[in-house]
Amino acid sequence: MSLYAIGDVHGRATDAMCAIEPIAPSLAPSDTIVMLGDVGIAYGDHVHGDLRRYLASLPCTVLVMRGNHDVRYWRDMQLGILTHGRAEFVDWSGSVFMRDSRYPNTLYVPDGGDLVTIEGHPCLFIPGAWSIDGEYRREMGYPWEPEEQLTGSEMDQLLALAQAHPIEHVFSHTCPLSWENELTDLFFPPDLAPPIDDTMEAWMDDVLEACEDTLEGWWFGHFHGDRDVARGFGHLLYHDARRVL
Repeated sequence: MSLYAIGDVHGRATDAMCAIEPIAPSLAPSDTIVMLGDVGIAYGDHVHGDLRRYLASLPCTVLVMRGNHDVRYWRDMQLGILTHGRAEFVDWSGSVFMRDSRYPNTLYVPDGGDLVTIEGHPCLFIPGAWSIDGEYRREMGYPWEPEEQLTGSEMDQLLALAQAHPIEHVFSHTCPLSWENELTDLFFPPDLAPPIDDTMEAWMDDVLEACEDTLEGWWFGHFHGDRDVARGFGHLLYHDARRVL
């Protein structure tokens, strides 16, 4: 069994293919790929069928976690917006996921995140983030997910999991605030950037403190780059697919 992670593809099958193709020849049914948010399978009223079909063609399991440019998948699947009544719950690795029965290998992480034990390795999934272009999207009438960030209760629940379990890997969309000083070249210039809500990033510092004694790696997207941060402890992914286990 091998576990991989890839970054944002924003609904584009070609971007997913470019990230996955280098590892595709070695993929097996026992393998898993984690998509770290801003997958964009669905946004607003549009569903990216080409991406869904490409992921369905892979021989492995694909775990889809929402970012800030994604709808809340579980909510919309239960409402029938994404699946037209084909949504179902499935047990995988001892945890509950949702899927569209037409694409059985593509599993959706709960909207509020979860602790998932993968081949004996406790992994914490932290979806969501704040959109720097959220105000622009609202003004232009473009799709935007009002509940893009975790709620207070969702953050409380995930922090409690981090405090109670020996977390080995974290998969998130954004990253701890203390790491952002290594990413500033990827940000908008200060004179062009709107006010930023860093509530989740600040809270992630608490998660990091809670599990740093057992943590082996933290994998995230969101910032559109590929690099290691925090002395190689954190891994920002965009175009690369990286092996986790």
